[in-house]
Amino acid sequence: MTKHVLDHPKHRDGTRRSQEFTRIDADEMPRPQTKDLQKRSRKTDDGKRLKAFTEIERNQ
Repeated sequence: MTKHVLDHPKHRDGTRRSQEFTRIDADEMPRPQTKDLQKRSRKTDDGKRLKAFTEIERNQ
């Protein structure tokens, strides 16, 4: 009696999957949107933030 098809071990080659993950990491990281955010200057207006937070607290 021979083994069933499902009883045979599957030979999977994991190199293709790892190559795809490596390609995705190399091609798409960092994304253009991330680069734009990194270049943008940080402007903080603490007065506006404080006003917004106090407005939220008052309405609750």
